[in-house]
Amino acid sequence: MPGAAQQTSQPASSGSQTQTAPPPGSSQNYKASLGTTPNEPYSVEIFYWFAGGEPALRGGKTNFTDTTNTSTGLDFTGKVHRSPGIILSMPAGKGNSLHFSYFQNVGTGNQTAQTNLALFGTGFATGDYLATRYRVRNAKVSWDFLTWPTPLNGSSFRFRTLWEVQYTTAYSSIDAPLKPISYDSSGSPIPNTGYGTRSFVYPTFGVAVSKDFGKHLRLEGKASGFGLPHHATLWDAEASAAVRLGPLDVIGAYKGFHFKTSPQSDYYFMQTLSGGYVGLRWNFGKL
Repeated sequence: MPGAAQQTSQPASSGSQTQTAPPPGSSQNYKASLGTTPNEPYSVEIFYWFAGGEPALRGGKTNFTDTTNTSTGLDFTGKVHRSPGIILSMPAGKGNSLHFSYFQNVGTGNQTAQTNLALFGTGFATGDYLATRYRVRNAKVSWDFLTWPTPLNGSSFRFRTLWEVQYTTAYSSIDAPLKPISYDSSGSPIPNTGYGTRSFVYPTFGVAVSKDFGKHLRLEGKASGFGLPHHATLWDAEASAAVRLGPLDVIGAYKGFHFKTSPQSDYYFMQTLSGGYVGLRWNFGKL
């Protein structure tokens, strides 16, 4: 109508609230990211494991030595060296990750044979001074699948199932350095050292749980394994705490690892390693 005041849009009152995105690195931004079921970061971790636990060597099913007079087993003694290791990680789908890990454990020792021994085709007499050495290596590929909750919807708790393949190999040598050299009927020297390697590849299956306490602390536990009656067995487990300082995680953990090679062969190894470890992990990305 003529003379009527024209309607114009008015700006929002000065008392209204304007929504802004939380600044990067804030706790609000961290919590918001959890709802998107984000990818795990790329990372490289190096660790030093204070592992303890000597292996044992035993005669297997195909070993026909007369055990009434000769033993085909030996419990290793001596110093267990610390175990360095490395873990490479990468994202494998929303919330999932793929890990490649490796460690080596070496030990040396000296002992006296308590009975006649036949080890890897070499004979040792009661009272022989023995210098022993062993080495265990393990390489593992693990797909950690985020099972619950999916999506995370702000949850800081994660339950994963583990689908893995592991390669384990054990080597040992037993030497009698003070034993006089003897010869067989053909004049060839009879060796005073027995040595052998046993290896196997196994799938392993397990679970992992983790809980984030804000941006800077994560607690995690995981365990996996596999075994067949009268064949090889394998399991490993660990509990860890990771303190995040920017892209760097400082890790403290306790880890256990057990293996037994197949007793269907002439000789087999078994060993349980356990102890704390410390590690540093560099993350190339965000949780």
